[in-house]
Amino acid sequence: MSTVPAAPVSQRAHIDQLVTEQEKIFVDRQPRSGEIATRARRSLAGGATSSWMIARPQTVWLTHGDGSKIYDLDGNEYVDLHGGYGVGLIGHNHPAFVRAVSERAARGTHFAQPTEDAIVVAEELSSRFDQPLWRFTNSGTEAARELLRQIRRGALEPLRCRSW
Repeated sequence: MSTVPAAPVSQRAHIDQLVTEQEKIFVDRQPRSGEIATRARRSLAGGATSSWMIARPQTVWLTHGDGSKIYDLDGNEYVDLHGGYGVGLIGHNHPAFVRAVSERAARGTHFAQPTEDAIVVAEELSSRFDQPLWRFTNSGTEAARELLRQIRRGALEPLRCRSW
């Protein structure tokens, strides 16, 4: 019995087929994340807390992290290659960080007024990075807005860029 070779498949069609197969494997190993994603779409715009978290084929919902690893709702382990929001410096769940946050939280978490802790952190940053003044913000947008406000007030000189 002879077999007739299949007609050549275009490279794009082959890639699409591989992506479809891999997405199925991905979704099949995350049934709980799929359930939570459905629930999230009922109360979170786009089904996630931030637009960059909305991903194909579905958002990965995490439970915890430890060191350089993160874990999803289904118990799958991943290496955290994002490492954002400071975790890249010390990893997830670092004992010293957990202790410091726990001690601070036990004394109160948000006063909308400064505490001495802000000075301690600013002094440490000043010594580490040889920058005398620090401002703490919640986002890059807030930081840029504060910088422009300080320049407008004359408290800071605008950055001068050298042309190449």
